[in-house]
Amino acid sequence: MRLNTVLLGAAVLLLVAMSALAYAEWRQFSLSRATGLRLRALQDSVENLLIDLVDAETGQRGFLLTGEARYLEPYNRAVQMVPAEMATLNGLIAPSGGGPGVDMVRLGSLVDQKLAELSQTIEVRKKQGFAPAAERVLSDEGKKSMDEIRVICAAIERNLEAELREVQAGVVTSTGGALLITTLGSLALIVLLVAGFLAIDRGTLAREQALAEARSARDLLSTTLASIGDAVISTD
Repeated sequence: MRLNTVLLGAAVLLLVAMSALAYAEWRQFSLSRATGLRLRALQDSVENLLIDLVDAETGQRGFLLTGEARYLEPYNRAVQMVPAEMATLNGLIAPSGGGPGVDMVRLGSLVDQKLAELSQTIEVRKKQGFAPAAERVLSDEGKKSMDEIRVICAAIERNLEAELREVQAGVVTSTGGALLITTLGSLALIVLLVAGFLAIDRGTLAREQALAEARSARDLLSTTLASIGDAVISTD
């Protein structure tokens, strides 16, 4: 009985320990997953920002060449999207600070500068014609801004790739740890279960043996008492 109690207590403690360790691994996995999702969203935001700026530039060039307002549709759409993408980018990158080599203030300034340059050339094209607008484009002011924007975005993406590799390694470690804990815990529980069955089996055999001995002793006592009665009669 005492052995069964010890085994039961050990099994309960093992289950509690397994639950605590599994919860810790699950929590680590959840944190890694949340970080991974944030980094993926940040990657998408960087890509969308560059796409919007390229679309704005494409619309501007189309309008400068043709003077037709329909070519401004990509520009107008991009101009509406860029501020939202910058806000998303700043919100997502804030927890990690963007990493070394990333100047979000500078990026915001360059984006504003690029949009202002596009807007100015469009206004010049509307009011003064193609030649003055083309002269502004050929000054390479807009190209310099766009090149620096690409450099900063590339630095962000490099940092994101490094962080994503760390997160993926953490997820693999957490998953492997949880699997190891589950496997070892299950094996330990099987051992305790087998030991418990063996202890119960030994207890059952001992009980049956004790009952058999009791029956044997009872039969012997009955025979002895009957013999005593016969002896008394014979003696009398």
